[in-house]
Amino acid sequence: MGTGGLGEVISITVVRRGQPVVLEGVLERLRDSDEFVLRDATGAIRVDIGWRNTMPVRPGDRVVVQGVADDDELPGLRPEVYANRIQLADGRIVDLIREP
Repeated sequence: MGTGGLGEVISITVVRRGQPVVLEGVLERLRDSDEFVLRDATGAIRVDIGWRNTMPVRPGDRVVVQGVADDDELPGLRPEVYANRIQLADGRIVDLIREP
């Protein structure tokens, strides 16, 4: 799918807390109006787009997500990714509004 300059894609299983990430996968399911689960060949991770944004994707869509893994210390749980940009399957990039 190409990342349109978003950066080098990494696998979900290697995401570490506090790390900037670029992930590619399929939107598995919506969790809320501002959160979805992204799946790649290695696993799944929650992606938060921020409450100020309208969900730009649907289940089954292939996307590239650029963001930052949260730095909360939650033993045994995979970090959530706070998305800054999402590249849609057609190549369009959606810049997301994040809280300051």
